[in-house]
Amino acid sequence: KEGFSYKYGIEEIYDQCVEYFKSKGILQN
Repeated sequence: KEGFSYKYGIEEIYDQCVEYFKSKGILQN
């Protein structure tokens, strides 16, 4: 169960980072 929560936690953080970088204009793709 911890591994399951960990996996989704990382994916959520990753998605938030992508959106953050996009908002900062770092990612042009």
